[in-house]
Amino acid sequence: MDRPGLQPRYLELGTNHDWEEMMRTESKRSLLDLRQRGMTMVEVVVAIAVLVTLGLTIAPAMGTLRDESENAQSKANLMELGQGRDQYALANKDRIYSYTWRAGETYVLPDGSTRIPNDDQEAASYQNQEILQRRTGRISGAYKIRNSSSRLPHRRYTHLVLNDFLAAHDDSHFMNPASIDPADHNQLTWSERPLEYGS
Repeated sequence: MDRPGLQPRYLELGTNHDWEEMMRTESKRSLLDLRQRGMTMVEVVVAIAVLVTLGLTIAPAMGTLRDESENAQSKANLMELGQGRDQYALANKDRIYSYTWRAGETYVLPDGSTRIPNDDQEAASYQNQEILQRRTGRISGAYKIRNSSSRLPHRRYTHLVLNDFLAAHDDSHFMNPASIDPADHNQLTWSERPLEYGS
C-alpha cells in the first residue's frame, strides 16, 4: 500500500547510471560520517584493554632482562675481584687481602694526626679511615672522613684494602664498581654522589 507521493527513491531513478551515482554518493556520505564521529566508548575501552594487556605481558619480560643483565654484571665483578685477590696474594706472600695495621703500633693519618690503636679492631678502623682520607682527599672540613669505631671494618669494608692495592697510585680507580652488587641501587647512587647521598 503505497501512499501517493511517497515513492521509494529507487523507483524515481530511471536509468542504471542514476542508480550507480546514488550509490557512490551514499558510500561517500557514510565514510564521511564514520570519520567525523570519532571512536565510541566501547572502542576506547577495547583499545585501553589491549594496551594494558600488552603492558602486562611485556613488563615481566623487561624485569627478566634487567635481572639477567645485573646477573651478568655481577659475575663479571666477581671475576674481577677474584683476579684482584690473586694479584694481592701474589704480591703479599699468599695472604688474603685484609687490614694489616696492628694494635700497639704507631700510624700517621693523612691529616697529620698520630694514632696508636689499642686492639686490632681499632687498628683496622684507623686503617680504613686512612685509606679513605688518602684516596678521597677528604681530610678536613664538613666532609672529612671520620673514624667509625662503632662498625666492624672487617665485616663491611675489607674490599677497600683490595681496591687500595689495585688502584696503586691512581685515585680514579680506587672506587672500583666491581665492589658493588649491580642490583644494589642505593650503594650505586652513594658511590656516584657520596656527598649528596641522603640529602
